[in-house]
This record gives sequence, C-alpha cells and structure tokens, in this order.
Amino acid sequence: MVFAAYPWPEHVYADESIGSIPMLRDSLRRVGIDVVDLRPALAASGLSLEELYLIPLDDHPAPAGYDLAAAHLAPRIEKVLVEAGSLQ
Repeated sequence: MVFAAYPWPEHVYADESIGSIPMLRDSLRRVGIDVVDLRPALAASGLSLEELYLIPLDDHPAPAGYDLAAAHLAPRIEKVLVEAGSLQ
C-alpha cells in the first residue's frame, strides 16, 4: 500500500516539519505503509503556488500539481505492483 501526502499550499515552501504530514508519515510507516510526501517534489519544481494549486479559488491541486504528483508517484506504485506480482 502506498499513501500519498499532498501538502496544503502554505506548507509547500515551509519547513518540512510544519503541518501534519510528518506525524502522519511516521505513524503510517510504523504499521508498514509506504508514504510518499509530495512536498519536496512540489517545492523542487520551481512552480509558484498559483501554478501548483487552484489559488485563489481553492486549495485543490491545479493540473500542473497533479502532473507532478503523478510523475512522482508512478515509480512507487509500479514498484508495489511488481512486488505483488501484479505487473511484469
């Protein structure tokens, strides 16, 4: 199982210890769930928050944010599927 943590806009460029993702990540990893924190990938993209999120309308990801998340998650999901024998 893979859990993807997509940060609130105000946490993308903040210290990685801010917000609930670190606590959630640690808790899930203790029970064997792989956690992908998307904050570092979003921050490294160099895109503005307005490009990553639907700001000012709401805090949902914009197409560019979804594209980055998909690119970052695809290898992890593929690994899980290969290990499960679901993908050759």
